[in-house]
Amino acid sequence: NLNNGAGIGVHEKENFSPASLLKIPIMIAYYKQSESNSEIFKKKLTYDSLVDQNQIETIRPLSPMKAGEQYSVEDLIYRMIVFSDNNAMVLLVKNLPLPLQDKVFTDLGITIPGVRGTEDYMSVVDNASFFRILYNASYLEKSTSQKALELLTRSGFSDGIQGGVPKGIRVANKFGERLFNGRQQLHDCGIVYFKNNPYLLCVMSRGTDFNKLASSIRQISRTVYIEVQKQAQ
Repeated sequence: NLNNGAGIGVHEKENFSPASLLKIPIMIAYYKQSESNSEIFKKKLTYDSLVDQNQIETIRPLSPMKAGEQYSVEDLIYRMIVFSDNNAMVLLVKNLPLPLQDKVFTDLGITIPGVRGTEDYMSVVDNASFFRILYNASYLEKSTSQKALELLTRSGFSDGIQGGVPKGIRVANKFGERLFNGRQQLHDCGIVYFKNNPYLLCVMSRGTDFNKLASSIRQISRTVYIEVQKQAQ
């Protein structure tokens, strides 16, 4: 409950691979940099990779990037968050100085990618912290935090949390998927802007069937929405 901080968790410290949820701190790193250098968003970067990082994904960008073309940092952030484009993420990470990357992860109290011993190293609690930080504007300035949340409301993934709430209810969310050790992982985490009672829901799952995992997340989202609705009456 984002009004009073009350919450409930089920196996909330179980570790999973964060997958594309790590795109949020990358976005935060660039937004933090923009607070002292607004021109950063206009910077042009050339996509020249010969390897398509989206090939292994179940959900792929509707508008893929083209090799040899230039993209602004702002456009790349949009693609990374809205389309969950791995190619955009790789290009952004390559052009973000390592000290800035490390500072954001350290500031947010998150294990720095590359120094962990396993891919399964982040929990629901860890990932939910990204959204609390943005909602409370406790790391970025208020206007910058709002800009980040607005971008997250444009997420193209509607089969999880979004699918469990009525149309017209705004949801700022980010999903992540990963095939690890022969098992599929699917996560969705975000803020549901229920009128006067906004709440944060984060679900991380693993199994063998992507569609069943998505269905489970939708069902959990629906159950939570109905309960919040009852309490609001």
